[in-house]
Amino acid sequence: MEKSSPAFFLLLGTLLLLPLSGNIGAWGQRESPGEEQRRAAPQKTTAPGTPEEKEAFPEGILSIRGKVRLVGNMPFPRLVITDESNRDWYLEGPDRDLLAAYEQRSLGVSGRAEYQDIILANGVKAGVRRFLRDIRVIETP
Repeated sequence: MEKSSPAFFLLLGTLLLLPLSGNIGAWGQRESPGEEQRRAAPQKTTAPGTPEEKEAFPEGILSIRGKVRLVGNMPFPRLVITDESNRDWYLEGPDRDLLAAYEQRSLGVSGRAEYQDIILANGVKAGVRRFLRDIRVIETP
């Protein structure tokens, strides 16, 4: 009996898999016509509607006492203040630069509250992200 060469099996495998490559992209579902409407851009929420939301999302200038932490992974780490109610307040821009030196320390700050909806890729709302802007350090340990 003759020995078959490895090149023969490689060629045979390539010829068998080549027709499959055209159909691999079609294995997912098609989007319905209304899918684009559900994929709305995140909306900034400054005035919550219900009384329960007003308690959970206070407006205006807030005084917060909490621990400054770094969350996320590289290359996109985020600086947050985790308050006494275990809520994360995200910091950006000059506010982040101001509080970066206080990482892993507790302090009191005041700032303007801002909220943004978290929208997943399929258009489902996954909660609200809290931001603190125009920060002033009130109390340091």
